[in-house]
This record gives sequence, C-alpha cells and structure tokens, in this order.
Amino acid sequence: MLERQWHNTQKVERWTDGVYVKFTTTQMPEVLRWVLGQGHTVKVLGPEELIDRVKEEVDKMKGMYL
Repeated sequence: MLERQWHNTQKVERWTDGVYVKFTTTQMPEVLRWVLGQGHTVKVLGPEELIDRVKEEVDKMKGMYL
C-alpha cells in the first residue's frame, strides 16, 4: 500500500497500528467501492459522509444474511 499511488493528492503514513491514506477527491462512489472491497482490513476515519455510506452498505449486506 505504501508504494501505490491512487490519487495525486494522497499522503500515506505508516503508524504503529496500520497505514493511513489521506487524499482529496470528488469521486465518493469509487472510494466507497474501494473501501468495501478491502473488507475488514480497512477502517474509514473520515469524512463523515463516507463513514455513513460504509455503515449503510454494511447494514444492507448484513440484512441479506440474516
């Protein structure tokens, strides 16, 4: 992940608890798909809109398996 450039504004840092990626984009649907594709290996820290959309999708998926 540290070697990969997804966006020209991205900043990547390795911390003791993981890798943090930060960038500015207007492509929320693409970012949401990427995040969901990573499964439990990623946690969205912001923005709040993306966090809410991830939660909505997870709830929809959970509903399919109950």
